[in-house]
Amino acid sequence: MFSDKDLRKLIVPLVIEQILAVLVGTADTVMVSYAGESAISGVSLVDMFAYMVITILTALATGGAVIVSQYLGNKEQENANRAAGQLMVGTLLASGVVCVICAALNSQILHLLYGSAEESVLQAAETYMFITAFSFPFLGIYNSSAALFRSMKKDEHDHVRFAPHERHQHCRQRNRYFRAESGRCRRCGADAFCPARWRASS
Repeated sequence: MFSDKDLRKLIVPLVIEQILAVLVGTADTVMVSYAGESAISGVSLVDMFAYMVITILTALATGGAVIVSQYLGNKEQENANRAAGQLMVGTLLASGVVCVICAALNSQILHLLYGSAEESVLQAAETYMFITAFSFPFLGIYNSSAALFRSMKKDEHDHVRFAPHERHQHCRQRNRYFRAESGRCRRCGADAFCPARWRASS
């Protein structure tokens, strides 16, 4: 069960990440404010569409990271590596396809979504969307990498600082790797080092 401290370590970076993602659109609006109302409106229209694309890429990355986490939890390093590679390739392909579609069909997409907008607004939006489309592959790779880093365990070798009996006691206290049926620790392999009282009874 996660403690409040563990949850804060997990939630705070996610909140900061989402705030930064939203601030990107706000910064774009501020920077083009000198160009007039049409430019501001065009940027705002594209930001709504871009945020939807970013959310889809984030969901894809999170789903792949869940699979990687399951493999890591089962100590299947080879499968975890394969799943991580597939996630990166799949995200790159998906975001690349979205990039090409948005860059090539930006006018059609904007007229379909915001056909009632003024022509000057749509023209500004088309220019901004064409530029924004090329950021999607990089955002996809970033989201996948961030999700994979969150799923990786940094304490894989934290038991090396213990003496043999202390190492197994550490594993036993964490109650994650002790195999009751054999009395051996799957993590440190301790058996002869450990007093009989540490062995689980079946």
